[in-house]
Amino acid sequence: MGCLKNPGGKEGGVADRSEGTFKTSNTRLACYLLATGLLRYERAEPGAAGVDFVFRDPAGAGEGLAADWRRGVASLVHPRVLLESRDRLIDDVKRVSKGAR
Repeated sequence: MGCLKNPGGKEGGVADRSEGTFKTSNTRLACYLLATGLLRYERAEPGAAGVDFVFRDPAGAGEGLAADWRRGVASLVHPRVLLESRDRLIDDVKRVSKGAR
């Protein structure tokens, strides 16, 4: 079950401890994080690989969650919830793309 394709996306993400955020351009990881609610989704913004998805991460758990996701030991998510998350991310990507023009 995939979310959005992002061929240039990073496998994981980048934590910004000063802002308490976790950013990823990997849309499948972003879809998972949004669907599970493990990190609170904040916004999409223009990034080096297209669009970065920004999550609130005051405890610095993002990199560990991304590592679990890559290893396949992440929490299971119902497909319907993944689809709803994908739809929200698609809407945000469209919004960011329009703003970048």
